[in-house]
Amino acid sequence: WARSTTFSPYDLMTTANCIGLCMCCIEDTCLKAPTTIMARLKCSANNRRRRSALEEFPALSFDGFEGTGNATQVVRSDEMLCGHGSVPLDNSCIVCEEGTYQSGDECVSCPIGTYQDQTGTTTCSPCSVGTSTTSTGATDPSLCIEVCQMEDVRYGVSDPPSGWIVKLGDPVTVRCSQGFQFGGQSISVTKLETCNVMPSCTRVRISTTSLNVLESSTLELNCKITAASSPELCLFYKDSQQINATEPTSLEGGVFVCETSVRLVQGGDEGSYSCSAVWEDDAEPSNEIDIRVMGLTFDSTGTVYAEEFDHTFFCAATVPSDSAVIISWTRNGQPVGERLTATSNPAIGVLNLMDISPQNQGDYQCRATYLGIGTIVSEPARIAVLGFLETLSNMDLTKGSSARLHCKPTMGDVSWTMNDSPLSTTSPSIEITSVGQDDEGLYKCQATFQGESIYSSARITVSDTGITQHPEDMTVQSGEHVTLTCTTNTDSSFKWYMNKNEVSSGVESTAKQSVMVTSPLTLRSRLQCVVSTGEEKTYFSKIGVINVIGFKTVPQDKGLPVDGEVSLLCSVGGHGLKQLVWLRSPDAKEVPSSWMESYSTGYTTSNVLTTSEVGTYYCSATFEQGYTIESERAAVTPVRVTMSSKSVALGDDVILTCIVTGAIKADLVYWTKNGELMFNDNSLSHVTGEDTSISYLTLDSVTTSDTGEYRCAASMLSDLTVYGSEAAPLRLLGFIDVVSDVVVKRGHLTEVLFSLRHQDGLKVSCDLSEGTVVMGSGDVNGDVIRFRGEVINVGGEVKEVEYSCSVTYGSNIVIKSELAKIYIVDEPTLDVASSYVLIGEVASFSLATDYITNVPSVHWRVNSLTTVQFSGSYTSSEYTSTLQWPVTHDIEVEATVHYADIGGYSIRRAVVLAYGVEGITGPEKVHLGESYNLTCSVATIDDDTVITWYKENNQLLPQSTVYYDNKISSVLNIPDVSAGDIGIYVCNAEFSDKKRSSGAFFVTQTSDCKLPSIENAFMDTSSDIITHLSVLSVTCGDETIVMKCEHGSWDQTLVFCPASQSALNTQLISGMVVLIVLVAVILGAAFFYKKHNRSNRAVTPMPRPDSISEYKRQWRDYADDSAVINNPSAEVTNVEDATIGTQYHQTLERTVTEISG
Repeated sequence: WARSTTFSPYDLMTTANCIGLCMCCIEDTCLKAPTTIMARLKCSANNRRRRSALEEFPALSFDGFEGTGNATQVVRSDEMLCGHGSVPLDNSCIVCEEGTYQSGDECVSCPIGTYQDQTGTTTCSPCSVGTSTTSTGATDPSLCIEVCQMEDVRYGVSDPPSGWIVKLGDPVTVRCSQGFQFGGQSISVTKLETCNVMPSCTRVRISTTSLNVLESSTLELNCKITAASSPELCLFYKDSQQINATEPTSLEGGVFVCETSVRLVQGGDEGSYSCSAVWEDDAEPSNEIDIRVMGLTFDSTGTVYAEEFDHTFFCAATVPSDSAVIISWTRNGQPVGERLTATSNPAIGVLNLMDISPQNQGDYQCRATYLGIGTIVSEPARIAVLGFLETLSNMDLTKGSSARLHCKPTMGDVSWTMNDSPLSTTSPSIEITSVGQDDEGLYKCQATFQGESIYSSARITVSDTGITQHPEDMTVQSGEHVTLTCTTNTDSSFKWYMNKNEVSSGVESTAKQSVMVTSPLTLRSRLQCVVSTGEEKTYFSKIGVINVIGFKTVPQDKGLPVDGEVSLLCSVGGHGLKQLVWLRSPDAKEVPSSWMESYSTGYTTSNVLTTSEVGTYYCSATFEQGYTIESERAAVTPVRVTMSSKSVALGDDVILTCIVTGAIKADLVYWTKNGELMFNDNSLSHVTGEDTSISYLTLDSVTTSDTGEYRCAASMLSDLTVYGSEAAPLRLLGFIDVVSDVVVKRGHLTEVLFSLRHQDGLKVSCDLSEGTVVMGSGDVNGDVIRFRGEVINVGGEVKEVEYSCSVTYGSNIVIKSELAKIYIVDEPTLDVASSYVLIGEVASFSLATDYITNVPSVHWRVNSLTTVQFSGSYTSSEYTSTLQWPVTHDIEVEATVHYADIGGYSIRRAVVLAYGVEGITGPEKVHLGESYNLTCSVATIDDDTVITWYKENNQLLPQSTVYYDNKISSVLNIPDVSAGDIGIYVCNAEFSDKKRSSGAFFVTQTSDCKLPSIENAFMDTSSDIITHLSVLSVTCGDETIVMKCEHGSWDQTLVFCPASQSALNTQLISGMVVLIVLVAVILGAAFFYKKHNRSNRAVTPMPRPDSISEYKRQWRDYADDSAVINNPSAEVTNVEDATIGTQYHQTLERTVTEISG
């Protein structure tokens, strides 16, 4: 076959699978392939190997190109004589080639981590420390590169899987468990940059107790990280803008927590919040939560009114879409007005104050209570009323009696007049003793505040007859009766008035006396007796002021939430209050004043106690009259709302229980999940005989969307108090990450990996349609356990393996995964239509890979640049991707196959070498008369390429053609360019495959001119090129000539300029100076000669040379040898004779050389 077949070197190498570092020998012709890719594909016949003519068969040896397997050297022999490194095969011995070693009767590929660069060996050489090969059968130590061995991916799996050797820079597919992510995705492709950092899935979750946050409260943010190592820092973001950075705190089971807070939350704090865990070379973002701020708008500007005016308060509160708000009002801490329950946004609350009186003054506040969340309280708005708490009344007095006039304004300065004459006192009371006729008149009390004045007046009459005993001022405790007497000195009829209202009950009268017994009094009262005589005269008694002291509001029992506080209200009425304090039982210890806040309105004082301590509290009020009263006791007891975490199997029903314990009974319970309000339960079950209420939340057929953190909040409608529970997570038992489809390469380790919710005593197993699974022990991390199983005993031709796994918790909970598949794929193949493609033609690449459940993702890169210009087609079992690429130079193609949904990847590379005319280089614009070179660069496939030049169909001869490796450089010289040389030049290359390639180059005449060369001319030489239509001034002798450049030529031609007169003078002077110097030199030489001349001087003979070579040296150096003295009388006058003598010496020297040789 070898003798009778005509073949090309490349065809021979392809047939022999000999594309590599090889020496293909057919008979006595050795085709040696050097190390370059180009030279691997073309062999030259420069080296020859002689073989004996007695051999029956020509020997053929070759090795494998990258990735094509291991080759052998076949030696035909009649005898089986196999030495070390060879194995027998039929009647031949196979020499184990590079990349293999002898093991028994087989040539075995060197395992990963070793190589063999020699043939016929029994071992493989290990790679140096820190390096390895990425596949078996390595043939060179350069294939030992820095690699990494894949480790387990925490909370996920990788492809290649754990234990695989991966080259730095190669892609690794990471598939994270459910809820975990790598690079912000559940499935991500990365490249290993260093072996010290392996991919690791993490879970970063940001949470807060409620997504609805009350204005002016504190927003607590919690960033929980589940990862293989602690992050260095946690970054918190609002609307993608960083707001804080904190360091993590380590918990058990690979859990780390970072916390931050936003204090005094305002409307601008509403937005989307997230966090990010930061490692040295990685960062993982969390989920995002939308925070809504529950705000309250209320005008808290203080206002002063006169009596009988109207005022309206407005209050607006934001309402979340899944909640409701109750708006209520307080004055000095005590409820006023009506509640409003609203679900629309915004909710508007209104408080109308009609005919304002001093009793309406105080601090008003709006309260917005979000059931299940909490209450917002506005800043107070103070209403001040300019009026009288007590006014003057007319009185008829008898001579010698006494009286007291009393007016008490709410504010301002007091002044008095009598019959319009000012009195000197500024006290709100005037005492009149031993009333006489001079005291009769009109008394007026005036109160002035900020320019506004109000008046109260009364007339006092004095007579001998009338009321002799008036009602007296008294101080009593709330609930007591008062007995008042009114006596006259004449027969009369009596009427009694309380607070200007006539009173008839409890009155007993005679002709001159009337006694009234009041009903139990709770408020300060003014009583007056009016007497009518038979003379139709009417007398008004003094006002008897009954100062009623007592508690108007007593503290109520309150429930104290966890880490919370409660407010207790106590208000007392009565004049003369000296002290109002809070005490705590049983030791009657006074509560610190810092816990209290007091308000006073007229004769009423309120005190609000805020405490976070459990106990029994009461108020104590002390008055000037010596009275000390105590309020009822109020118990502050803890209220606890508890829930318990639960774990449940997917699809099961579960009931969550909220237990409220404490003496305070809740009216309703609100449920939330992950901060979102779910629903309210107003049908609480109260346990008889116990301080316990229970609410139930039923979840049917639990799904993954039901998991999360649940909370319940109990609410008291009486005082709008909210009590919340701690978070109780609902977890799903079973598989955390779903058992899913995986892709593995044939011949590699096949594993199944999954994570489960851990519980003591659980058992796992997997069922396969082919083979079995050997399960390893679980890796417990907190409440998660991870299992890994190795698939064995799978047949060699199996393409798919169906499998499912199950977990058993205890005796009655069995959870089975969905059915999944293991796809076993073969390596893709990348075919090239031709490894040599003529420049200008199209190279065709075809990638074939297994088709699984969907079209795999194929990425093409041409010379390291990604392209999307390819097509694809598929059948039920195979997917083909085709790339057509125009060839302008050598092409290296890389195709990556990636099964994005289920992992797995492969990379294939191919090279196409371009041949043909790559281009012509040279000047595009030329000057007439100059000489230029055009160079044609050709990429070739062999040494038989023929290069020809043409100009307008006329063949030209190149100056030179140089061949080197796979390149040809042909140079065409254009001497003394004329107008006929302008035009298109074509370089044509014809190859051994009869294909042709051409390149064209257009040479044009430049319109610019070169600077002329004119002897004795002066011109501007700063530029060698003068542009078209530009002029050049040339000084030629005493004349200046202007030359113009037109279309590449000068309009005038100058070669020589006569020298100017100044130039001639300069030359004359220079010549005379040179002449003088020469004369001086000649005279000096003559003087020196005469001084040293000797008339009779012996000639020193030359020393005898010891060898011919020495003789030659002396002869050659004769003229300069100081040992030889020239005969001064032998003057040479004939130059021609001297030249002949020199030639004779040279001839003699050559003769001596020949003799010595």
